[in-house]
Amino acid sequence: MELIETTKGKPSLTHEGYQSRKYRENNKCIITWICIYEKKENCKGRLKSKSNEVLSVCEHTCKPNVAAIEIKTQMCKVKKRAREEDTTIAKIYSEEMETVPNKGYEFVSDVTLYQNAKISLY
Repeated sequence: MELIETTKGKPSLTHEGYQSRKYRENNKCIITWICIYEKKENCKGRLKSKSNEVLSVCEHTCKPNVAAIEIKTQMCKVKKRAREEDTTIAKIYSEEMETVPNKGYEFVSDVTLYQNAKISLY
């Protein structure tokens, strides 16, 4: 279970190859997350968590996309480092994204080129 930030700055949770968005939080600090494909593919996947601990999971009807989540996670790290460090964004991008093809996934062609990604980083 890992929290990442969406392009709009909202929290998103990744768990077992699925990505979920925050749906609601009750007064006992239990957060309900729903699959990002809930509307697009009518996925029923849900997850409840409290203090970074998974309490319950409803099975997804969509397919997991580990490769896309890995790329989003790395891009989130790039953005965070770009905000916090004085290192050039191009250098940060190359450092973070160079590890992606070595993870064993068959998605090397899906990695966004720096020239295409730099608009969202500045």
